[in-house]
Amino acid sequence: MVKWRTGNIRWRLCPFQKIESLLPEEGVIIDVGCGYGLLSNLVALKSDKRNVIGIDSAEKRILIAQKTVNGRKNIEFVRQDITAFGFPSCDAVVMSDVFHHLPPDIQDNLIKNIYENLKNNGILIIQDVDTTPYWKFCFTYMSDFLQHTKEKLFYQSAKKVEEKIKTTGFNVDIIEAHKGYPVADVIFLCRK
Repeated sequence: MVKWRTGNIRWRLCPFQKIESLLPEEGVIIDVGCGYGLLSNLVALKSDKRNVIGIDSAEKRILIAQKTVNGRKNIEFVRQDITAFGFPSCDAVVMSDVFHHLPPDIQDNLIKNIYENLKNNGILIIQDVDTTPYWKFCFTYMSDFLQHTKEKLFYQSAKKVEEKIKTTGFNVDIIEAHKGYPVADVIFLCRK
């Protein structure tokens, strides 16, 4: 019952459908920090021309995600530390609510690794927390604090994250994603 509630809450708080609509209709798509596989499954179900690889370091989450595959050939889930993942050549990479869990040096290395393995014209989508609107940031902070009490989090303004991503060579568009949600979400659409 708790798993369903967690997934149900996450589904209602994340702009998954917006993220999915920004992804290419076909090709290899990697979902970094896929958790229970909610976004990965949506992406795979919307087009059977997509080959979706969900990666996460949490064994419990990956085991649950793997149970959702049900014989489908265009989706797989892999337990792997994202800092050690050998990215294959891919058309798109997506990260949803992952970036602020990573220390700045790991963020930098991950973006560089993704850039090097994306095909020309590939995209990286990062959906994460902005520090504004402030009341929504406070709600997000409290939610994260309650779920990750022993984990250090690394919140940054959207502008700072944009600058970080651009240093790798990506062109970046920022899409506000907090409207209609109580969280301070923003989507970075990064094109190689």
